[in-house]
Formats: sequence, C-alpha cells, structure tokens
Amino acid sequence: MVVMSGLLIASLIDRAGTINGSLALELSLYLKNETRYIPWHTALEHLFQWVRLLFNYPAHTQMLQYIHTLIIPHYKRIGWNNTGTHLER
Repeated sequence: MVVMSGLLIASLIDRAGTINGSLALELSLYLKNETRYIPWHTALEHLFQWVRLLFNYPAHTQMLQYIHTLIIPHYKRIGWNNTGTHLER
C-alpha cells in the first residue's frame, strides 16, 4: 500500500482544481512539523512553482517569506553541520 502525505494529497487535489490555493497553503503549515525528505521535496517543488508564478507581483516577496517561516524551525533544530549523509545534512 502506498502512503501519501497530506500535503501531497492536497497538491494533487489542487492540480485537479478541486480546492483553492488558500487551503493548499493552510495545509502546508504542517511542514513545520515534517522531518522526512520526500514530503519536503514535493512541497518545495509546488511552493516554488507559486513563487515563479508570482514573480512580477507584490505577493512574490510574501510567498518567499512564507516559505522561509516553514524552513527556519528546521534549520534551528538541525543546525548547519557538514556531517552525515546528504539526507541528514
């Protein structure tokens, strides 16, 4: 059985056009608690797609700041040491 994260499911639903972007962003708040690589990889792929779409709009900076607020807790928790495997760094 394949298990998908809530964010991946939300992303797939969003791509299908059945939920609005606000709900997808609200669901992405879960990333503050997520420690696995695959959900983060998937989420950042979609979040940065939004960044590209918003490039010429004032919301571009806000979107980058939002992503920053999701990532910073993990930097603080993990630190920045050049040790371990590429998935542990």
